[in-house]
Amino acid sequence: MGLWKRAGLIVRRKKGKTLLLFFVIMLLSSFGVWGMLLRSSADLAMAQTRQSLKGAFRITPDMQNRENVEVDQREGQTSIRYTGEPLNERVAEAVASARDIEGCNMVIRQDAMIQEDISLVDFNGNYRDNPEAMRLVSVEAHTEGRYAEDFQKGRLRLTDGELAASGDEFAAVISERLAAQNGLEIGDEIRLSPQEGAAGQEVSVTVRGCFR
Repeated sequence: MGLWKRAGLIVRRKKGKTLLLFFVIMLLSSFGVWGMLLRSSADLAMAQTRQSLKGAFRITPDMQNRENVEVDQREGQTSIRYTGEPLNERVAEAVASARDIEGCNMVIRQDAMIQEDISLVDFNGNYRDNPEAMRLVSVEAHTEGRYAEDFQKGRLRLTDGELAASGDEFAAVISERLAAQNGLEIGDEIRLSPQEGAAGQEVSVTVRGCFR
């Protein structure tokens, strides 16, 4: 008797069990297909949610740990300096290489002295009698300006020029009021030096854009 005839006899003889096995296999296959479809739909929904919400997170030094800070009190003023493990380029590269991370921006905030004959915008008039204070500015340096929080949340808006991007060196975006008050234009340079007693060296930054 041929192989196919023997197989046909076995199927007819045990057709009840064969049909039951067939339906069980079909049911398991259906569950498997539905499971894969649901997982694919869930992944797609999560990706669309992340894209629409534009989620972001921030990594900052642990200033709450007293072992990481140094408190200095001089002339009635208290200053706090971070002395712990720095958030360096190695940390930024590790974050940027993580899955689903679209961009990374490193930020440094520090005071600096303007070395040019530039008058700052004095909103409250507190520093008009202090020439040194009138040359002191707070600098916020970004490696990728488009990810700056103030521009991301719409608190500031670029009105002229462009934001500094990765690879730019010593580019600055200043307020349009400061530019108008001092006749500054795109391409002009401003010399900055560290505040007295602070580490660093004098640099010249080029005005790349203006904001409001």
